[in-house]
Amino acid sequence: MKGLLYSMLSLTGLLMLPGPLSAGVPSDSIPADERLNIRHDCTIYDSIIASWRETNIAPDTLVMLDKQYVEELKAAETSWTVLFERGVSQALIKQYTNAVNTFSSAIELNPSNPFLYLNRSTTRAEMIDFISSIDNSYQRITIDSDPANRLNNNSKRTYSYDEAVADLNKAIKLFPDLAYSYYNRANLKALSGSLPEAFEDYSKAIEQNPNFAEAYYNRGIIQIFMKDTRKGCLDISKAGELGIVEAYEVLKRYAPLEK
Repeated sequence: MKGLLYSMLSLTGLLMLPGPLSAGVPSDSIPADERLNIRHDCTIYDSIIASWRETNIAPDTLVMLDKQYVEELKAAETSWTVLFERGVSQALIKQYTNAVNTFSSAIELNPSNPFLYLNRSTTRAEMIDFISSIDNSYQRITIDSDPANRLNNNSKRTYSYDEAVADLNKAIKLFPDLAYSYYNRANLKALSGSLPEAFEDYSKAIEQNPNFAEAYYNRGIIQIFMKDTRKGCLDISKAGELGIVEAYEVLKRYAPLEK
């Protein structure tokens, strides 16, 4: 089903998030002042998400960064922030297993930070997609003129996103105001064939961020696949208004069916 997902959450953008949560806070409870820090983080994140979908950092530079993080961890007391940054660099060079383990170590030091769970979830999902691309000649998610293809082909998949979804559940429990957590969970629900649940999560993402173009686009595709073409086209049209040019190609294909 090429085209369902416009983008998984970009890992590189999170390197720029300020205001880290302090370690040692019970994982199911975040104080009000820490929640304000997270909201500030989310504001920064909203402003950079569009420009950080894919890294433009050269692979050799990423490898050098990873070595630098190793030296930093050797030279001083283990820091969850350095572990976080190392996990990002490892994920970007497709060392997914190492990245998951690194994020897990960061979570042990700071179990109340939702962004750590969110990044581990994204890494786990990307690892599954990478493995399946090798096993099934599966291509990375893109938008094309037939967004229903991947849903149709999804029944052939034997991979489970359960661990990635569990991480998103934790992130949402810790901080339920972040639209991207619902968006990513919707993506994984859709790929797992749970279309009504995906629809609900896309709707929650839109509630949190009414200008979330990708969420409108994906919710529209879900509705078209569930045979509600009229409402699906309305969502896809909204996505086009919000800047997803490819949405208009989808409308050309499906909007005439409603006439």
